[in-house]
Amino acid sequence: VQVQRSVFEYLVKNGSDTAFGHQHHFSDIKGYEEFRKNVPVRDYNSLSPFIERARSGEKYVLWNQEVPWYAKSSGTSADKSKFIPITPENLKNCHYKGFQTLMASYINTHRESKLFYGKSLTLGGSVKPENAGGISYYTGDLSAVLLQNSPKVVEWVRVPSKKTALLHDFNEKNLKICQECSGANVTNFAGVPSWNLLMIEKLLEYNHVEHLTEIWPNVELFMHGGISFDPYREQFKKLIPSPQMNYLENYNASEGYFAFQDDLSDPGMLLTLGNGVFYEFIPMDSLQSVLDVESDNILPLEGVKSGVQYAVVISTNSGLWRYLIGDCVQFTSVHPYKVIIT
Repeated sequence: VQVQRSVFEYLVKNGSDTAFGHQHHFSDIKGYEEFRKNVPVRDYNSLSPFIERARSGEKYVLWNQEVPWYAKSSGTSADKSKFIPITPENLKNCHYKGFQTLMASYINTHRESKLFYGKSLTLGGSVKPENAGGISYYTGDLSAVLLQNSPKVVEWVRVPSKKTALLHDFNEKNLKICQECSGANVTNFAGVPSWNLLMIEKLLEYNHVEHLTEIWPNVELFMHGGISFDPYREQFKKLIPSPQMNYLENYNASEGYFAFQDDLSDPGMLLTLGNGVFYEFIPMDSLQSVLDVESDNILPLEGVKSGVQYAVVISTNSGLWRYLIGDCVQFTSVHPYKVIIT
């Protein structure tokens, strides 16, 4: 809870010198109650006018940094794409920091791991450059934004080549992966289960084998997210018949890195509380409309209980302020704070 209070203070301080901060009187906010009073909860449609101002070339609309990247994801309410801003601060101290914490946790609980003795394979999407008001930026899948900006040291331990990983055509990408990665010592891979299953099937066909362990004998970890893994679990186990293989869920959305499994025997994911994300939660039974939800029904972290389903509201270091992301979670534990996506 204290970590979340520190994140809250950091967010309000950095948001004060922005167009959004001026409009919502951030300089007068001394605590959480004033924040609740000054800033209404918004869905994407309500926040998009601010995002479009930034995409049109206006600086410092939502955060006190320029926005070089926008993660493009499908809309949920208006049948059009959402453009989620990603600032340098958000990229480094939310997305990358969350993944680093996941890796450190895994190694800490699997001391015998040989994860870093081999390569990591990541299936990325694609990005495209855009320009507005004299400002250049990129839009595309979150995975592609993360890949495009990954530190050079990461490229030493990652496959396929960045050029292949960012190809737009998935069939071409899959073939290139087969050509580049069939002989690599891949120990771990990550991404959405459905796309990775297609990749595995293509690899098996290309190499004329039945099991992935015949291509990558040292593979030990698949880090999945985006959709439920349950419908795919048995297929993966059939294609990777290895006692050393582990499956780890992480909650990494375009809006931020939120949680990961720190115990593979527990489906609950540990909430990342120091990642530049301030969390609030609305009990689902009181969520009538984002526009008329009573302020008293919106809870900070210390107000949540286990076993209750909540809509997630976030404020982040990309300039998303009290943003209803459209996900529903349930806490399996509050000591520590662990969630499952429901």
